[in-house]
This record gives sequence, C-alpha cells and structure tokens, in this order.
Amino acid sequence: MQAQVGDRDTSILEKQWSLQELGAAVDAYIDMLQHQQSGQPFVKKDYYRALSKEYGRTVKSYEYRMQNISYIYALQGRSWITGLRSARNVGTNVIQTLETLIAEREGQHIAASASFNANVVQLVACA
Repeated sequence: MQAQVGDRDTSILEKQWSLQELGAAVDAYIDMLQHQQSGQPFVKKDYYRALSKEYGRTVKSYEYRMQNISYIYALQGRSWITGLRSARNVGTNVIQTLETLIAEREGQHIAASASFNANVVQLVACA
C-alpha cells in the first residue's frame, strides 16, 4: 500500500528491520548507556540522526527502537538509559534478536530471559 506524503510516495507498511540495523541500534544504545554510567555527557538525538542517515529510517523510528531496547533491559531487571522509557510494543522474535545482540555485544551468555518475561507479561495481560 502506498500513501501520498507531500511530493513523495511512502509505504504505509514500514519495511522490516534488518539484523544490521538492529545491531547498529544495539551498539548505539550500549554506547549511550556506557556514557551514562561513566557520567559522560551525550546527546541521544545525535545517535538517532546518525542511524537515520545511515539506514534511511526516521529519527523517531530510532528513538522508539531505543525504547524497545530499554524494555529488554527492564525485562532482564537491569538499568536502562534515563529518559528512554521502555516501550513494550515489540514482537517476541524481535525481542529474541535484540536480546541475542545485546548479549553478544556485552560478551554474555544468553539466557533468553527477556523473551520469556515478555511472553509471561502477554499471558498475564490476557488472563
């Protein structure tokens, strides 16, 4: 499906995120988190702009994806980036992918706790 936006057509259904895009988002998130933990200043929007320029998604898309990553950290019982409240509207497959990417980047063994916890949250909400 196409929609007219200004002078250009855009797809109503946004394309799937590639593993490369998700990995870049995780890398940026971890970098920002390290800055926060060490007390170094950083500007979140600068990260979103750089990712937007590289992959062609909107700055807002990256901000929301970072909130999804915050959700993974919350499900794992970990601290996340201040000001990036967790957004739980993310599919189980993407949760698993993000959790794996985070574990790889941080040199951890993956226990899949976030995807398990997300499934529990969904089941409780349906009950």
